[in-house]
Amino acid sequence: MAVLATLLLLVAATALAYSMAMGLPLSHDEHQFVAGGWLLGSREMLPYRDFPFHHLPNLLFFYAALGKVSPAPLWTARVLSVVFGVSTFALIFQYAWSRAIGAVGWLAGGVGTCLLLFSPLFEYTSGRAWNHALPTLLAVAAFVAHTRTADQQYRFRGWVWSGVLLGLATGARLTYLLAAIPFLAFLLNNQPRGVRLRPAFAFVAGLAIGLIPSAILFGLAPEQFIYGNVAYQILNTRYRQALGITGGMGLRAKLAFLAEDVLSEPAQSLLFGAFLLVVLVAALRSRRAPVTSRRDFWFASGVAAVLGISAFAPTPSWVQYFYAPVPFIALGLAIYLVQVGPGFRAGKLAAGLLVAAMLWLRLEDLKNMRLIFEPEAWVPAQVNALGVEIAEQTGAGRLLTLAPIVAIEGGLEIYPELAGGSFDWRVAGSLSADRRAAYGVLTPEDLVGVMLNRPAAGILTGFEEKNEGFSADEMGGLERPLQTIAELEGYIPQMVVTPIHPTNLTLWVAPDRVGD
Repeated sequence: MAVLATLLLLVAATALAYSMAMGLPLSHDEHQFVAGGWLLGSREMLPYRDFPFHHLPNLLFFYAALGKVSPAPLWTARVLSVVFGVSTFALIFQYAWSRAIGAVGWLAGGVGTCLLLFSPLFEYTSGRAWNHALPTLLAVAAFVAHTRTADQQYRFRGWVWSGVLLGLATGARLTYLLAAIPFLAFLLNNQPRGVRLRPAFAFVAGLAIGLIPSAILFGLAPEQFIYGNVAYQILNTRYRQALGITGGMGLRAKLAFLAEDVLSEPAQSLLFGAFLLVVLVAALRSRRAPVTSRRDFWFASGVAAVLGISAFAPTPSWVQYFYAPVPFIALGLAIYLVQVGPGFRAGKLAAGLLVAAMLWLRLEDLKNMRLIFEPEAWVPAQVNALGVEIAEQTGAGRLLTLAPIVAIEGGLEIYPELAGGSFDWRVAGSLSADRRAAYGVLTPEDLVGVMLNRPAAGILTGFEEKNEGFSADEMGGLERPLQTIAELEGYIPQMVVTPIHPTNLTLWVAPDRVGD
């Protein structure tokens, strides 16, 4: 009976996670991941060396592999994110269930799963084609391997394996490297004094092994790697400062962003508040009577705290950065529910009320689950339809655009220099011509020469019209150079209507392609 109930829970969670992912609007952050995976898999081009990329590379390997078998890269990428998310559910559930016999373990696993599933940050972040769901799964898997190895006292291979998993998570998103701090603290506090260095060495060695793919790409193109992971972030901060943007830029502004854009969601503030309350209660109970069996709870809490702090590292702040601690908050609450003991009725009642309250707060949003039965309304399907429509208008060839996913969905070529969409485009003017050539990025002044050597069958504009331009007084100005060159080269403008964008787009078709 318990197995059947578990399967039903995971099926329902999968269906809800899938419907969430299919309904999320296209984010311009997704372009660099989908386009990067496509260039790696279909064109055998390496990130950093052959095109700019602004994160560590591990997610691209998944997208490259799946891109070889899927004609719809965005849908495939988002389905993969759902798989990562559901696998995280399964890990949290199984871990909690394995920690207690009978109904208590099952209840704790179900609570952890539901708390993560009903988190607004999960819906906003986990289903998109970017690097959040994968490192979350790998970090939770590393946590499970770490604690289970500790249960077996000293096992060299277990510590190596947990380090490898966390290294792979870091190789998908750099901020997960900070999680090594609570991992090492847990390891050192739970080993006999005389053998602490050996497991610490094993864990660090595993961490290094997990970072090998990133190290190889660094070795192939060190300057470009540093640009993508360090220099670009500095240039992007300067770009926003030059435009007078203050939101989410300094520590005070980041705290204000957290309050206004994250905690303004009642279900999210309830989850964070419940976790802080449980941490406080656990601390008070530990002071009166220290309980070593709660080490897993404090471990999960430590990882959540470190990942929460890491959300303030990037500048500016964005909502998705605050997702990283949420799975460990859900895991920590599930663990605490197990560890307070089967006789602690108040704890079980509080957990049930917390889940019920979050469900009630999210009820309107969760009604969108019916989207799963409306494939024509799935955002990836609509993006694919747009790409196919544009390919029919332009024929084969390249599409010049700051939305490369659309070109790829239609089977068109893209400009690798613009694989990241608008990101490099808006900061490249701060670089010398030599640096731009080395990093593979473009400015508007570079476009004329590029178009002479690699002419475009079409030019698509409109996706960046509500975003900042090159100066403070030109919203949407990032695409004006594309429009200018289209007019100079005699491209014919055509209006494009699509449900994925609130206003009409403009497709500029090369004169020799019109009427084909």
